[in-house]
Amino acid sequence: MNQQSIFSSRQSDRARWILGLPHFVLAVLVMGLSACGTDEPGLEETDRGALAVGQVAVQTTQERTVAPADRAVTLEGLRGALDLRAHSDDTAAWMFTKVARDRDSTRAQNILEGLTITERGSEERYTFDLQSSAPERSIIDVSGTLPASTPLTVRRSSGAVHLHGLRSAVDIEQTHGDVRVEAAEGAVRVRLNNGDITVDWATLSAGIEADLETENGTIRITLPDTASAQLDVATTAGRVFSQGLTYTERALQGSEAGYQFTGQLGTGAASIRARTTHGNIMLQARANDAHADTSGTAPTDLAAPDTLIERETLPADPDTTASSAPTPATPASDSVYTEVDTEAAPVGGLATLTEAATYPDEAAANDITGRVYVQATVNADGTVRTAELVRGIGYGCDEEALRVVRNASFEPGQRDEAPVASRITVWVQFGPADASEQG
Repeated sequence: MNQQSIFSSRQSDRARWILGLPHFVLAVLVMGLSACGTDEPGLEETDRGALAVGQVAVQTTQERTVAPADRAVTLEGLRGALDLRAHSDDTAAWMFTKVARDRDSTRAQNILEGLTITERGSEERYTFDLQSSAPERSIIDVSGTLPASTPLTVRRSSGAVHLHGLRSAVDIEQTHGDVRVEAAEGAVRVRLNNGDITVDWATLSAGIEADLETENGTIRITLPDTASAQLDVATTAGRVFSQGLTYTERALQGSEAGYQFTGQLGTGAASIRARTTHGNIMLQARANDAHADTSGTAPTDLAAPDTLIERETLPADPDTTASSAPTPATPASDSVYTEVDTEAAPVGGLATLTEAATYPDEAAANDITGRVYVQATVNADGTVRTAELVRGIGYGCDEEALRVVRNASFEPGQRDEAPVASRITVWVQFGPADASEQG
């Protein structure tokens, strides 16, 4: 083939490629439009750059009332927050807030209409079953009241739980979310994979049993100063603290990174077991007898958990009976001051805590914004001894804030021109700073 023929052939091939290009582009556009017609919600970016499934949310509320009589009540299925208060009526009055998300309001509305609340009852139990065809894009928050003497069971995937004033048994199992039970009088059982557990007993009667367990989180137990109970608590990687409780017997064993503590209050009439894999356990007495409502506020009526139970502070003979709790042999340098001349502060300023935080996917998917408040005990060398949640907003934000504070470096507090261990409350912002705070 001569040179002119080869040149003509190449020109012809180039012309055919150019003529075919519009068809190729059209095919790509058709494929893209076809993909948009699928059921996939697509990924969207929030203002902070976090990826979330569907940025359009629609919601509706639904009320349900039931008279449990002598039956227990169970709430199961789907995720979402739970906030219930005990009252003297014989009915349970609940508000269900259904929320669905997708890329546009029409698709989100279709998911919302598929959220179902099924009720079923037997002689022993009345159950609310919450379901959705798209659980990854749905939540149902529940709030309301419950007869104080009605036993409650919760079986859900995730969500913050807040119960107040229940006199009967509480049984909670879920994967994620903090659990707070206030002014309890009955048995409490909690099983979590991720989340803190806080249980505050107004009274603790003989025979009451409690079993608290979380894989990742702190357990805080508050008891009346006259409580009679047998305590069995253990951490795999964490410390044990106690304040204001008078033990008749106690013993402590240390492991590589954790502790196992057993103690008896009074005659040991009740039984409390607590286990955490990664986290601390706090045991404390009420600072006063007022059973104040601490929802949405710092627990000011609770004693601060700043006294570490060390092995050398325990009686040499575990059978020794003491009329009062031994004073911990804590070196003066380890004393924690609540009044200082110069308050401790994060190195680089408070904003560094927010900058170090990662916006949790669950919070981004549900448009959760606001501040998480954390109380930290800062050592004289600027390291963090303990970090405890004061007020949270859930959806993974509380755990992330605790992680950030525990790993932060602080300028220690100053007293008489010397660095000392002190307590400080800080906050971590999630979402825009001008957004409405949740919780």
